[in-house]
Amino acid sequence: MKKIFFCTSILIVFLFFTSISTLANEVNVVVNGQRIEFPGQQPIVTGGRTLVPVRAVFEAIGFNVSWNPELLTATISRGSDTIVITVGNDIFFTNEIPHRLDVPAQLINGRTLIPIRLPLESVGYSVGWNSSTNTVLIPAELAVTEDTNYITLTNSTRMWLPNPNMPYAPTGNSLRLQYGPAQSSSYGFPVGVTVESSNPAIMPFERRGINENGVGGFLELDIISPGTTTVTLNDPARRQTARADITAVPITRTIALASQNGVTIVARGFMSQEQIRMLIPYARTPQETRSTTPHPARRMTEHELQMWIHEYNKLGGVNAFELEVLYLVNEFRAEEGLHPLILCPNLSMAARLATQMSADGHSLSNHTDPFYGSPSDRGALFRDDFIWGLGENLAWGHGSPTVVINAWKNSSGHRRNMLGRTYTYIGIGRTGSITAQKFSGI
Repeated sequence: MKKIFFCTSILIVFLFFTSISTLANEVNVVVNGQRIEFPGQQPIVTGGRTLVPVRAVFEAIGFNVSWNPELLTATISRGSDTIVITVGNDIFFTNEIPHRLDVPAQLINGRTLIPIRLPLESVGYSVGWNSSTNTVLIPAELAVTEDTNYITLTNSTRMWLPNPNMPYAPTGNSLRLQYGPAQSSSYGFPVGVTVESSNPAIMPFERRGINENGVGGFLELDIISPGTTTVTLNDPARRQTARADITAVPITRTIALASQNGVTIVARGFMSQEQIRMLIPYARTPQETRSTTPHPARRMTEHELQMWIHEYNKLGGVNAFELEVLYLVNEFRAEEGLHPLILCPNLSMAARLATQMSADGHSLSNHTDPFYGSPSDRGALFRDDFIWGLGENLAWGHGSPTVVINAWKNSSGHRRNMLGRTYTYIGIGRTGSITAQKFSGI
């Protein structure tokens, strides 16, 4: 009797841990943010490979799937793309071009299962894997983020104005507060003012001066660590006291979002070379990088410009080709001991516009278009009012980012732009075989 009890206990424990193991290995598939249901057969993990039922995934992204029971072949088609997969065969065909699967397609419970990544990539999709949740992501999405301190002002008077170009101040940096002309003396700062801070984590500012436009003054305080302080400004000459509660809150700022077609640059923050390299495979180069309508032989109207910007974003924004050009430029600058350039979305739109104008027959041989003007005029189309000192590189007929960069390296003027010490931002555009870079110093 004891033996029977012991064996029964072992069986129960075995079944319990088998159940846990099955749950732990459960695979989810998310397409465009929606979890896919798999009737009849769930995805499985075998031999370190994740196999997913073909029909449910491809139908979720708009493909038609047909099955030949005699040949054990699935034909997957949409538009000009056709994928043919045969059970038991590790070779599949996309548009008659052979590709090799990690493991052969398998037929389980009447469903064809395959390692889904390569077939999807063969028709231009990116596929991600979240190991913590055992989730396949189609299309893969990637966010580039950075941890920073966000500065907020509360209970402030109109004397306290945060610099609009510096809403973020990472720990160890400074926050600049600006004064309007009504609160400033002719020297740009209230006479006889003293400053007090209630929190040593946010130090009283010592730097003070005149604003860049010569009107009003500024103070700066050091953000040593996150925290809150009440800063009091005493102006005995005017018998005024101003207080402001300043809070440095740790947040994560999103710099870029990558989806199926391109990269959306959310903020101007610098992306490291490693982050750029990570983004490149996610930013699949769209088949089209321009609208079908040629540019008019005149300056765009406001409505036309807005429609162009909408089309640019609809087609994916910055694509993989343009992103790789940025990577190679910063690699070149690093070799010369120079700081990396930051990808600017407005400059990238202006650069793409330049390549499209060239493709539409507008001459840009001297970097001045008869209808759109100079590079800085094209930049102004996108209301990037911080742009100044623009430089521009153009190239025709180069098939890859490496070839484009090497051609510019071998040209003194183009090389000088790429190694410009006064430049901070860069925009990159590509249409057909035409590539453009735009540079800005601030």
